[in-house]
Amino acid sequence: MRPLRILPWLLPLLLLATQAQAPTPSFLIGNPCYGEIQPPVAVQISTDPLQIVAGSTVDIAGAVIFDESVPAGSLRFLAEDGATLAGPSVVALGPVEAGIPIPFSVPVTYATEGRGAVRVVAEGRDELGDLLFAGEEGLWTLLRPQGSVSGRGGYLSLRRDALAADIRNGLLTAEQAEDAEAALVRIDATDSGLSPEYRAFTLEEQDLNESVGAPRAGHIDTPRGIDPAPTANITIEGTILWTDENG
Repeated sequence: MRPLRILPWLLPLLLLATQAQAPTPSFLIGNPCYGEIQPPVAVQISTDPLQIVAGSTVDIAGAVIFDESVPAGSLRFLAEDGATLAGPSVVALGPVEAGIPIPFSVPVTYATEGRGAVRVVAEGRDELGDLLFAGEEGLWTLLRPQGSVSGRGGYLSLRRDALAADIRNGLLTAEQAEDAEAALVRIDATDSGLSPEYRAFTLEEQDLNESVGAPRAGHIDTPRGIDPAPTANITIEGTILWTDENG
């Protein structure tokens, strides 16, 4: 009987066929799970946003709860734009026990027009004073003569709320409202007409680019106004957490 010979190029195909027939592990079956990591401290602002009017001084009050005991806790109050603190910016809490609400209150003076924000940051530190974790909550306000609008969703959502209020109060026509809605998401920009400048890549960088399937030069020269990959589609699935300009 002649011995069985397997050509070198055939071996990978046999391995792939074997793997294709193997059952999928149970832990790989099912829907993906999503989650996020939150700091073990929660800041809750209880001040009614309707209390904030242009040119007024309002006590921003609430409570902070630590989920973990820490040797030292503190509160930092940050006022931005047309909001000014009328009280201390930092309050030392000393040793903090987990699960016990700690009330806070700080007076804030608001300008007569524009926008203003107040952020409350709770910090937990170790025996050496090094930061262990921090959590925060904010309250943003659009200061307007026709009525201020406050909330916790940032300035963009407040602009939408203010627009809706003006429509309800008859301050905007349907056409004006449509233009204002479009302006909320429009980014004004100008085209300089100049092509972007690229730095020269070293040979090592070019080799690295090529090894991952990228252009050796790091870019593709494409005539202006032409999509370099009109039929390419990229699907990204996941959760992205970030801190924007509103905290």
